[in-house]
Amino acid sequence: MRSWRKGLVIITCGPRGASLFTHNHQVEVPAMLVRPVDTTGAGDAFMGAILYQLVQQGMSTPVELPTLSERDIHNLGTLANHVAGLSCTRYGGISSFPYMHEVLSVMASMQLDNQG
Repeated sequence: MRSWRKGLVIITCGPRGASLFTHNHQVEVPAMLVRPVDTTGAGDAFMGAILYQLVQQGMSTPVELPTLSERDIHNLGTLANHVAGLSCTRYGGISSFPYMHEVLSVMASMQLDNQG
């Protein structure tokens, strides 16, 4: 149990989103609403997006994970859910993974929709 205090636990729930836990925070992130055609690789897409973001933030060891704020964790889950959601709209495993510019474009358009 000691490693739990220094880690990040993630439970993915497909169309119900994901739950992300650190010792200090618990965050629920809704799934991106899509019409899936193939869910092959969605979990890999999700985890790849989490790892990509952690590396981009300079996190290289589990010891650094407790420094994540609730907002950081929410942002991790949100982007990962969008990557996984978009991958479900395409056929294949790795070939279904979206490019980052696609993910950011969809996220930006969704923010505009929510503001209007």
